[in-house]
Amino acid sequence: MLQLVGTPRAMWHAKRTLLRLARERLTGHVDPRVGAEISSLFGDLRTSAGFLPLLGMGREIAHARLYLDGDTLLTDWSRERAGRVFGRLRGASRAIATRLGGRFSADPVGRRRPPTITVHALGGAPMGRTPDEGVVDAYGRVFGHPGLTVACGAAMPGSVGPNPSLTIAALADRHAEQILREEGRA
Repeated sequence: MLQLVGTPRAMWHAKRTLLRLARERLTGHVDPRVGAEISSLFGDLRTSAGFLPLLGMGREIAHARLYLDGDTLLTDWSRERAGRVFGRLRGASRAIATRLGGRFSADPVGRRRPPTITVHALGGAPMGRTPDEGVVDAYGRVFGHPGLTVACGAAMPGSVGPNPSLTIAALADRHAEQILREEGRA
């Protein structure tokens, strides 16, 4: 992301390369030395050469709540209630930076924005054994609404670990099989 600062200049220099690549495409003649030319589009990389971004993944206890206030979606979540996961992630990242002889900076992007980023928000209609515990049962059926099934990450009662897409897909497949069984088609 830091290297994008030089993007306007890189785009100006790219026109020659893009024209050459278009010419090669039209004529069928391919220059195998194009790699160095494409690499040059990124500039000298001095801006970002000394940075090593670290991505930390953890599992926190599900405690956040999303709710509507009129037309505005609000979040009730706090780092303090999130538990120790953030402290452990920062500690491990700091240890890596120290071991590499570097300097650790937590959330450099988050200084002007929210302090953390999530890419796999789960829940919203979590599974439970009863309506008091969740919105859906173990097969994604919404309590009190026959025929309505939730078959996505919203049904997850909490974090299942990094990259939950296969877990969500398996859950959706399980829900679909149950629907077919109930309809007598499985």
